[in-house]
Amino acid sequence: MITLAGTPSLIPSLARDEQLSAANALETLSYTVSGVLGPPITGLLIAWVGAPGVLLLDAASYVVFVVALAGLPHLAPQSSAASQNPLDALDEPIRAYRLRDAVRLMLSNRVLLSTTVMFILFNVGFGFLAVWLPVFADSFPGDGATLYGVLLGALALGEMVGATLAGSSTGSRGLGILICLAQLLSGLSLTLLLVGQAIGWPLVGALAGLTLLGIFSAPLTIWAQTLRMQIIPEPLRGRTFALLRTLMQGAGPLASAVAGFALPLIGAASLLGAAAALIGVPGLVGTQVRELRTASKSAAIVKDW
Repeated sequence: MITLAGTPSLIPSLARDEQLSAANALETLSYTVSGVLGPPITGLLIAWVGAPGVLLLDAASYVVFVVALAGLPHLAPQSSAASQNPLDALDEPIRAYRLRDAVRLMLSNRVLLSTTVMFILFNVGFGFLAVWLPVFADSFPGDGATLYGVLLGALALGEMVGATLAGSSTGSRGLGILICLAQLLSGLSLTLLLVGQAIGWPLVGALAGLTLLGIFSAPLTIWAQTLRMQIIPEPLRGRTFALLRTLMQGAGPLASAVAGFALPLIGAASLLGAAAALIGVPGLVGTQVRELRTASKSAAIVKDW
């Protein structure tokens, strides 16, 4: 969680406002590309140096991360959110912020609050999907683990495509409405898995639905993170990103725990339907939040602090 909160706190100091979407897309791509390349590389390395050796290499990779951070130049924040922060005009030192200040900012800003709730529900639905997917893969004859890897690969491929597209121009629409539409389409993508089962092509439906889910879901973090960087005053970025990402990231594993108990009771189709609704419906509801619907990538919506 330290790196998950620290990276978006650092990006506005390294990129101009008009570069934030591209910079956030690169962060997302770093996760998706490593998610695609990491497992097969690990398989080869285990055969070569053994599992303990791979763990040592894994630990050494964090040293590379530290060296890269240490080599960054010291740059002053350049985002408009920081420049418009009323505290910057004070002669006295900026006071120390607490976690409660981040909570207050999240609750007082409807863009932050609505996107956080939307993404929590998205991750709950994704947690349901994470339980359903290996059960689905194991229902086919043959090696269920291999099929499971193929399905995850389809999702990762879609995420790479979506992140790449999101890093380019978003056109004339604001980022807020794009977030709502992308989350709605993410939920609709999952219905293809149900349609595939209904028409007797379950594997085709799964591959198509997961690829589209990746395409539509990858931009969500990129666009929302760009908005948040414009909204959150620079002195509060670390605490606020830590709060938001902890709330959102923690929802998925908790949901998976619940889904593990619910699956035998409600069945796989009902669990998948619930996942699609939890992912897609918040996007539709988000279009009714005026502040989110009209938010753009250049809007600095800073509260008085």
